[in-house]
Amino acid sequence: MKQRETWLAINNSSPFGQAMRDRSEILVGMVEDELRAALDHHGCPIDSPSVAERLFSPQYYKYVETVGRQWLADNSAFYVFTNGPLLHALEHLSDAEYQQSMDLLTHPDLQYSRTIADIRSTVDWLFSERLGYPRSGDSVYQKLAMLVEFKKNLDNTGHTDIVARAIGAIDKNTEESFHALPTTMSAPIDEKWIAMAQWFIGDEKRERISSSLLESVPVETVTAVRDYEGSPLNTRMAEAREAIYLRRTRASSDESAATEQELLGKDIIAKHLGPAVGADIRLYILYNHRTNLRRLAVSYIKENYKELCPTLGSPQRNRLSRY
Repeated sequence: MKQRETWLAINNSSPFGQAMRDRSEILVGMVEDELRAALDHHGCPIDSPSVAERLFSPQYYKYVETVGRQWLADNSAFYVFTNGPLLHALEHLSDAEYQQSMDLLTHPDLQYSRTIADIRSTVDWLFSERLGYPRSGDSVYQKLAMLVEFKKNLDNTGHTDIVARAIGAIDKNTEESFHALPTTMSAPIDEKWIAMAQWFIGDEKRERISSSLLESVPVETVTAVRDYEGSPLNTRMAEAREAIYLRRTRASSDESAATEQELLGKDIIAKHLGPAVGADIRLYILYNHRTNLRRLAVSYIKENYKELCPTLGSPQRNRLSRY
């Protein structure tokens, strides 16, 4: 089916891109928010100096990582059929535009350019105010957690230097700090790493880093990156994501005052995501698959209770059975 074929191509754009998409979905998305709630429900305190630093507790990180990966694997098909931006894009692409987009997504000779594009996209996201799940808070710690994952995946794919140089074009001290950023980190967190996470704020820095990344690659790669980023599929999906975001965050309930983008967001939500979505798409996904996520969470908590909750003794079985 076209939806699944396209989603798989997007998800496998590059090893770096795939790794970062998985990390963001698990660590700063609704999955982590729900898994934290499951642990709280069972009276198990997070083994960390503060709740804000929870992602840097080894036991908690392992719990979220393990259950999150299981949940994503079980629910990959659901993401295909509830991806409003993807469905909107496919509906509006001609056959020629679709084939052009798929060629850019899958051609093996273009993987390096897709990697650079995925790095640029991640940089944009790291600077974004939208990073993280709205209800979870602690955004600076979430940003630091994703910076650690970013550095880890750059190291694994051999692209650390190009990003560090782009950062260094703005601030040499932050370039040195980025090189020194460990790919594993445990609480309590050193203030210097908090300061580095706080450095990743501001459109001007984001744009300069993104531009510097292109200055470090051959001209033909720059052309390929631009072609990929501006493909008909990516353009339509970006249009839909922005429209949905604006619709979700609009302050006014007066439909007569809605902008064209907000009305487009309303149409996409109604057509591709169903009336139960309301204001928050992620909550809709959670509503439909909460049972499975809870089942996986309870199973992990039961099997690893002593590791997760070393001061509480045996699991509180009545609470576990009711969850």
